[in-house]
Order: sequence, then structure tokens, then C-alpha cells
Amino acid sequence: MVAKSAAAKAGFRTGDRIVAVDEKRVTGWSSLKHAIEARGGKSTTFTVVRHGGTTNLQARLRTDNGKGFLGVSPRVRIEDVNALSAVPESFKALGTITARSAEGLVRVFSPAGISRVSEQVVKAPKKGSAADVNRPRSILGIVDFGSRLTNVGDILYLLAIVNVAVALFNIIPLLPLDGGHAVVVLYEWVATKVKRRRVSVDYRKLVPVSAVAFAFLMVFAVSIMFQDVRDIARR
Repeated sequence: MVAKSAAAKAGFRTGDRIVAVDEKRVTGWSSLKHAIEARGGKSTTFTVVRHGGTTNLQARLRTDNGKGFLGVSPRVRIEDVNALSAVPESFKALGTITARSAEGLVRVFSPAGISRVSEQVVKAPKKGSAADVNRPRSILGIVDFGSRLTNVGDILYLLAIVNVAVALFNIIPLLPLDGGHAVVVLYEWVATKVKRRRVSVDYRKLVPVSAVAFAFLMVFAVSIMFQDVRDIARR
């Protein structure tokens, strides 16, 4: 839970499970997130399960970037399963992490995401705001966040997210990443089949494109790292 957020002021506690918003049942994090974002600036009633009982909490949601912000996040639930059940659960968890990581990368590298990062470099988002919580992190920010985790499950989940994000980044069709090599090999194979002769790509012609792209990525990475250093310094 984010300090000094609407959730903190309303009396939310770690471990609370939200089951309804304005008397409308929510079945998971996605439906809860949608309900919160649609109620920016509004006084909202949340029904939560706490210690086996239910209670209603009233919160006036803050508005950030046109969306409601409560200041809560999902908690990783650890369940004991046998070896047989662990196999499908592992694939299910990996699929969820991969989908969310891909969505995050697309959002960050979209025109709106790049513009947002640029604005945050010039003007730091308010501490605890949605923009601050949801902004991308560099390796410094990830280590800083991980250093505050105490639950082994949370630490392992963070490591899984980092590894999946690195894997997804590596398949971007840009040399010298693996994705770039895969695209070149695929192109050579298709062109050879179509032209019925051996077709080879001159890698030297692709160097300028890769250089420009990586220069952009370096500037982007340094901008995010600057925000992490600034965030750590202002505590």
C-alpha cells in the first residue's frame, strides 16, 4: 500500500481483500483495477474481507493522468501444491508474467510512454502517485525495490519478472539481439526459397540502423536510471 494515498487515509491494511466496489462485486485484480481507474476524484465504497469478516471503507480516489488511483497493489499468494499440480501451475504463472511483461514493454516504448518518461525526467512525479508507482525502473530501481522485500515468494516473483522481461527484450528484431539474428535468418530462408538461389544478408548494411536504435535505447535507459537515483536521493 502506498503511503499517504487514498487507501492509507481510508484505513486499508496489508492483507485486506477487496471483494466489491460501490456494492458491485469484483472477481480479480483486473476488474478491481478497472473499477478504480473509472472513479477518479469520486468518493467510493470498498467492501473488504479482513480476518474472516467484511467491512466497508470509504475512500476519495485521487486522479492521476485521468485515471482513479487508490494506492493498493495485488499480493502474491503462495499455495502448497504437489509435484504433479506444480507443472500446470508453473506454466500458468509463466504465461501471466509473460503477458504482463509484454504489455508493460509495449506501454513503455509506445509514443505516449516515451513522452511520459521524458516529462518525468524534467519534472519528478509526486511521491506515491500513480505516475510514480507505475513508471519504469532501471536496474538501480529494481535492486532498491527488491532490497525492501522480506517475503521469499515476493523476491522469487520479482526475479521471475526480471528474467522474463530480459528474455522479451532479447527477442526484439534488432541486431545484435537474438531477435535480430532470427529475423535475418528467416529472411534469408524465405528469400532463398522464393528466388531459388542462395541469399545472404550483408550485416554491414544493418549496422547504421542498429546503431541509431541502440543510441535511443541508451538515452532512454539513462533517463530512467536518473529518475531512480533522484528518487533514492529524495527519501
